[in-house]
Amino acid sequence: MNKNDGTSLEQLVALIEGQLSPAGFKVEVRKPVFDDQGVQVAEFDIAISGSVGTSELSWLIECRDRPSDGAAPGEWIEQLVGRRSRFRFDKVMAVSSTGFSPGAVDAAKSFGIDLRHMQSLTDEEVADWLPLNAPMNIHKGLFSAVRVFVVPPGDPREGASEQFFGPDDKVFIGQTSGEEVSVPELWQRVVNNSALWKDVPEDGTVKATTVSAQEYLPEQYCMRIDGESLPIDSIEFDATLQVIVPKMPLVEAAEYSTSSLRSGEKRTFARVGRWRSLDEGPIKQLTFIGFLRRKKGDDTT
Repeated sequence: MNKNDGTSLEQLVALIEGQLSPAGFKVEVRKPVFDDQGVQVAEFDIAISGSVGTSELSWLIECRDRPSDGAAPGEWIEQLVGRRSRFRFDKVMAVSSTGFSPGAVDAAKSFGIDLRHMQSLTDEEVADWLPLNAPMNIHKGLFSAVRVFVVPPGDPREGASEQFFGPDDKVFIGQTSGEEVSVPELWQRVVNNSALWKDVPEDGTVKATTVSAQEYLPEQYCMRIDGESLPIDSIEFDATLQVIVPKMPLVEAAEYSTSSLRSGEKRTFARVGRWRSLDEGPIKQLTFIGFLRRKKGDDTT
């Protein structure tokens, strides 16, 4: 398990277990515990709590990421048993990035501690489902001017006139939703339409264009002027569009599963891919978590 800091494994496990926990459960990472005098007496890697029926449940997950120390020992499991008793947790789970020793597996079975293994995978093992560069394009769309043409009451469509307004004025009204939006908010709806980007090259080239907004908006809009809603003839944005493919190589791949000395007992819950940027782009890191569904005793994505 490659790490950037001491909380890398904890944060990843918290994301996975939080997604798999029932709705409404609270997930806390690096939770401090204080006594009656306000002195910190412990810190939990991950604490999960919530309600099932009329009962309150509390769950402790402790993580161990020490590649140089080898498999987690039985002594660590025994320490977690003591934590369960002292802090009255209903359930305790141990997560290791290096697996568990036979003594740890035996102790876990004896004391009812669940074991999870965050096992690193090689490039060869993930070649058929994880790309070596981040599967991500960054769409950068900026507008420099906007023109909105409305039809004054009683005028024919060809008599549309040009109007002027402030950038933060919520002058547009959705004819279906009734939502009031400003120019930047309207532009955001335009750039969120994937059809806008189909002819933009993916090599970082900046494309200057005039965008007819109605082609990409999810609904029609009218415009409020002097307290009156007027139909819109057309909306045009002068804009630049750019698609950036960041250089973010795969730096880590792992599998989150049960831990057993017998491979037939293994169950995989999730697979993880992490990419990290090589430059000063807007996104420094991308993490992918794929959850697995069970199909008649087989792990399938």
